[in-house]
Amino acid sequence: MTRADCTRHKAILDTHPEVHLLRFSRRDLPDLDEVVKLIADALR
Repeated sequence: MTRADCTRHKAILDTHPEVHLLRFSRRDLPDLDEVVKLIADALR
């Protein structure tokens, strides 16, 4: 993730505190079950 991405994500969260921002990288892909669980939990 680039510094610009971090800045953009921080700006989103600062502007919209009700937003839950999930970020995944290719390092997360080997454990897709965990990624799906995190997304499902966030949608509840």
